[in-house]
Amino acid sequence: DTRLSFGSTGYESVLPFVKQGITASLLPMLNRMSVVGIVAIPGMMAGQLLGGAKPLVAAEYQMVIFWILCGTSTISTYMAVFLAIYNASINKHQLT
Repeated sequence: DTRLSFGSTGYESVLPFVKQGITASLLPMLNRMSVVGIVAIPGMMAGQLLGGAKPLVAAEYQMVIFWILCGTSTISTYMAVFLAIYNASINKHQLT
């Protein structure tokens, strides 16, 4: 409300909170991706290795799966945050 009283728009007034929320939401996924293959071998990769697939092929499949999961998580986070901003702000740049 203080930022709105100084003349900023509804989006500009919540921008610091948006950045903090998106960072907090995506941090677990990024941490999980950083340890894959070093500390933990995910289920699909372990199943392929036990089934006789080559390790590089199993790793490629697992990387694709993790990139898809990360992309889906990122898209859903941005959609949720911006829909929340849209629903919380009124046309007159007021927060409800």
